[in-house]
Amino acid sequence: MTRLYCLLLLALLAVPSEAQTVTRIGSVATLDVAAWNIRQFQTGDPQMAHVVATMEQSGVDLWALQEVTSSAVLSALLSRLGDEWDGRLSTSSNLYSAFVFRKDVISIRSVGPMFSSGQFSYEFAGRPPFVLDANVTVGGQTVQMMFVTLHMKCCSDNTSFERRQDASTAMKNRLDFLHTSDWLVVLGDFNDETERSITFGKPSPYANFVSDAEYDFLISDGVVGTFCGSDSRCRTGSTIDNILVSSEVAPTLVAGSADRYSELLTELPSYTSSTSDHLPVVARFDLAASTAAEVLPSTGTLAEVWPQPVRESLNVRLAEPARIEIWDILGRRVMVIDSPAGPSRMDLGALSPGLYLLRTIAKTSVSSRPIVIGR
Repeated sequence: MTRLYCLLLLALLAVPSEAQTVTRIGSVATLDVAAWNIRQFQTGDPQMAHVVATMEQSGVDLWALQEVTSSAVLSALLSRLGDEWDGRLSTSSNLYSAFVFRKDVISIRSVGPMFSSGQFSYEFAGRPPFVLDANVTVGGQTVQMMFVTLHMKCCSDNTSFERRQDASTAMKNRLDFLHTSDWLVVLGDFNDETERSITFGKPSPYANFVSDAEYDFLISDGVVGTFCGSDSRCRTGSTIDNILVSSEVAPTLVAGSADRYSELLTELPSYTSSTSDHLPVVARFDLAASTAAEVLPSTGTLAEVWPQPVRESLNVRLAEPARIEIWDILGRRVMVIDSPAGPSRMDLGALSPGLYLLRTIAKTSVSSRPIVIGR
């Protein structure tokens, strides 16, 4: 009898457990993306099993991950996902970020850090933005897009706030310089909110993006928090995970699709202790809408600039009074003047030859364009 009991027990243990099931949020007709800070992501289950089940069943085409602890974790994840998936790992010095994506949707053009080695490392806490330039194919239509994943400096002290603010300035200057008309999607753990900072009495460190009509944050601070902490139901918390898109991408957003992936709280057992203390944030884009979307011409303050390249003096014609700033490629403001509407002249003879960003800030608009000083 004892032997029979043991055999029955072994048979029961050998029966595979029911596969984890999560709600599908993606569609084959749209590009579906998500950002997910997976707390100290490692190879063991149940964390790895939960991540695999979510990626396989969610219908999301591209995941931007934060807190990947090693290259072995990404290798293990891709092995369990199968041949339909691919991924790339950042070169961070403090945890890693990664892209994981479906190969039938995403085709790599190039991948790498946004800044050269060591540049702005302090501001980005050793985790510089990681960039994937790709061809995206959905429904027979292919669009070139640029994806950026980032994991900003944490914490609510004043120094951490200043580092996030400086990092935001450096990133925006870079994007304004080199990617003015790109289809851009930035996904990640911003570690701060967009309406006001988690640092008491401070504005959002991302106010530079919020005030620029060329960019849109998709997850508003009004959404229940994306950072759950120890709250197993994630009923409170900060909205620090977000998706930022350029004006080229914004018209293709599927209405109501940008949100936190809250279904995981109930569909993955003990989510906040077994998987992560952050919820993914997701969005869907109808690329077919890009051909039908109405794109209005810019009505920015900057009307005309000449000559290009500049030797000594730059002529500027403004549609309204504005502050004119010139920034170098390292993100440093090297000149600022207040100018009335109409024509004016700027003496740039003291600046070294190279690429700069000319930015105008007025009451009704903000405009940016690159200029080249050559002698």
